[in-house]
Amino acid sequence: DKRVITHLVNDSTIFSQKSECKLQYFEISKEDLLTVLFEGNVNFDLSDEKAEPCQYFVVENTINGMELSVNFELCYYENKRVTVMDFFVDGKNEMCNFK
Repeated sequence: DKRVITHLVNDSTIFSQKSECKLQYFEISKEDLLTVLFEGNVNFDLSDEKAEPCQYFVVENTINGMELSVNFELCYYENKRVTVMDFFVDGKNEMCNFK
């Protein structure tokens, strides 16, 4: 967990269009969403650490009473680029259905 999360902590994390929409829908700030990384747990069953060229990790944590599950893309060979691809709050999905 700690090794993966160390790689995901990044000052220039990018947010996908879908995650940006969900931030507005659930009224969550980017900063609050990224706190999932502090004391969070990597769900290796839902992650794909062997994917190429980028790896995918799901980090879960409870923040402000909400159960968050955040999908990160880590492109290690692209200057360790980190992107929040998607996230779920209390297991809920909503109307931000981007492809």
